[in-house]
Amino acid sequence: MKQKLTSIANEVMDILGAGFKEDVYEKAFAHELRLQNIPYVRQTNIEVIYKGYYVKDVKSDIIVDNSILLELKAVNLTKNHIKQAKVYMVSLDIDEGMVIGFPKNGEVKIQEVEKPDLPPHKVKVEKRKKSTGKIDIEKMLGEITNNIMEYFGTEFMFTDAKFDIYKEALGIEMRLNNLNYHSASAPVLYKDHRVSDVSLDYILEDNTAIYPFQYAKEENIEDAIEDLQYTMDWLNLKTGYIVGFPSKEELDVIVKKVTG
Repeated sequence: MKQKLTSIANEVMDILGAGFKEDVYEKAFAHELRLQNIPYVRQTNIEVIYKGYYVKDVKSDIIVDNSILLELKAVNLTKNHIKQAKVYMVSLDIDEGMVIGFPKNGEVKIQEVEKPDLPPHKVKVEKRKKSTGKIDIEKMLGEITNNIMEYFGTEFMFTDAKFDIYKEALGIEMRLNNLNYHSASAPVLYKDHRVSDVSLDYILEDNTAIYPFQYAKEENIEDAIEDLQYTMDWLNLKTGYIVGFPSKEELDVIVKKVTG
């Protein structure tokens, strides 16, 4: 079957050529599957699970014959595309996968993917760690954010779920590491008339604000600091941390302390 799928990928590229968006190749690929009477489904809902906890619903590209996951890309393949496929395969309990690239140079690239060892019903639901005394918040935030990036890579930032997956995973990691938190909001008033709301999803028990954000350049970091300072002022908070999730592979996780 994988040989057939490879042949289909090459035929799609031969006929369409390079330069189209991902969904164009997906539709063409699906049509060729129909022409060849190969059973498939498109855009299947997937519950993304992180450390045994539900994070977000996303959609896969194509599943062939209930046994092979296909993820199609209109760019050169990266390790983050492979990570994305593995997350999908674990969630769907599918053993085999292929990531197929239709890059601008016109040469189809195919990477076969194997599902990580544990099927979804055996994925360990991690438990809260025992408290070991005072926590170095900045250090811990850096460690758990790197764990999240190592698991998901950057590719999920460009799916329908966008940044929500990373924010939810951060909340899971903080709970597991005894960083208990709550959310808070405050109305923005103009002459006693509510015109908007200011809110934070993560405020620790000592009233430290945690502000996760996605960044691709230095200006995004500066904007996050300003946004957090503004929000802390409205919520009457004195200390916080910005937690930057890079959307490019070459960038690093950012954790910075911010004062009101």
